[in-house]
Amino acid sequence: MLVVAAFLDTVLAGDPANASGELDLIRSALAESDAEAVAALLDKIPGDATEAMTGVLRDIGDISTEVPEVDVSVMQWSLNEQIRFMAALAAGAVVSEAASAFILEAMQPIDEQRWGLGTITDGPFKGGWLDADTVTRQMGIVDGYAFHGEPSVKSGGVVYEGDPSMRG
Repeated sequence: MLVVAAFLDTVLAGDPANASGELDLIRSALAESDAEAVAALLDKIPGDATEAMTGVLRDIGDISTEVPEVDVSVMQWSLNEQIRFMAALAAGAVVSEAASAFILEAMQPIDEQRWGLGTITDGPFKGGWLDADTVTRQMGIVDGYAFHGEPSVKSGGVVYEGDPSMRG
């Protein structure tokens, strides 16, 4: 999501309507967790992509998350800051209202990721790249609230955190 937000901000001036051939890449990155699509979008961000992604985070009030220069997939992103990001998306504050709405629309769950958080919402969420047998992070919007979850079938439980003050 962060790569897509930085791409929308730097390449499309915050307006998904300015996209042409990139729409398929964006949708693949968000809806299918397509690593090749994410890499292609990263390559299209002018200048320093790390700086562009950091700018998106700082613009929504995240002053602590550091975007790694080599592999964004290993970014250490605290639970509170992930919830802040999802709340900002729901509020239309990530890049622009149009960009936030586009990202949320493209995040609609796919069947392969409909476990954990996907069992309690039909709303937008990011299911993660792992599977139902692995503890992984998921984040999304449930009834207007930003949520983060760490579901695990093996442990038999799902732990969700949300902050009502971060309602979108």
